[in-house]
Amino acid sequence: MARPIGSKNRKKPGDPDYVKMGFPSGATKIVESMPVAEIISTKLKILEMFDNREIDNLSQAGNKLGLSKTRLYRWKEKDKFWSEQINQAKELIADELEQELKNHDGRFMPYVTTRIFMLKALRPNMYRDNAKLDVTDSKLTALLEELKALTVKESKKVVPSEPPKEETKK
Repeated sequence: MARPIGSKNRKKPGDPDYVKMGFPSGATKIVESMPVAEIISTKLKILEMFDNREIDNLSQAGNKLGLSKTRLYRWKEKDKFWSEQINQAKELIADELEQELKNHDGRFMPYVTTRIFMLKALRPNMYRDNAKLDVTDSKLTALLEELKALTVKESKKVVPSEPPKEETKK
């Protein structure tokens, strides 16, 4: 009978590198812990992948490195510095996408729709399909005052200060 690949090196109860996780159903799952040095090198590798534009999100990093999304997002939640680095990398990617689309000169550009959807994902508040306007009373009052000031300026330009002199015909 053939063994599954990697079963020879699988951790077993009693090994120092294995942990049991409990689940609500009572089942357990073996989770191999990673050494700290390997976690750090993996985090650096992910940042390099963002920098080289090989990935756009942590799910893609997990797929490329064979790690679960849950583990990567848990790392992101616990390590605020790494989380900030990832957010900065995503901002750089979004900036580059914006520039590519703004500098588009009408020639064929592959994956325009994909790039637009990536921008929507990276900056949902700026590129959303359903716009949300935040109009509070103070903002509305300020806008009305500005509009009144503009109207007064415009009305002074249109309305002459002296009535026109009528020419009398003889």
